[in-house]
Amino acid sequence: MKFPITNISINIWENNKTDDDYIKDNTASFNFQSEKELQLSLDTQFVDSNGDIYKFISFTKIPFLKRILRLYIFTDKYELIFDKLDKKMQIKDFQNLMYENIKNMPYEYDNLVGEDQKNFIEEKEHREYWLNLIKTSNSFEDIMNG
Repeated sequence: MKFPITNISINIWENNKTDDDYIKDNTASFNFQSEKELQLSLDTQFVDSNGDIYKFISFTKIPFLKRILRLYIFTDKYELIFDKLDKKMQIKDFQNLMYENIKNMPYEYDNLVGEDQKNFIEEKEHREYWLNLIKTSNSFEDIMNG
């Protein structure tokens, strides 16, 4: 599995989440989810940076001693287990999925005063850049990294 990976089981990303909830740079990206959220995510499919499709099948909690060694002392950390499916996603299908998700994703900053206004403008410019990249790139990884 080549990171980053993207959840492809959800056609349109939920309104109250950001792209960080769906695109993962590494397995550590999943660490802030609760065990209940991980249970709900079982059987979802992800595409990796090579276009290979994986199914999230299980997870185990990393033992406390191992977390100390990794400096993850105060958080619950999980090791995720994926099963590689005998499927590949076509780049055009991935472009279409990502374009719709990014286009419809709510803005994090919507209070257009003070610092939020500056952040909104930066977010809007980045989103326009990302949508253009999605249309023109033939790389799963480039599209995910936006």
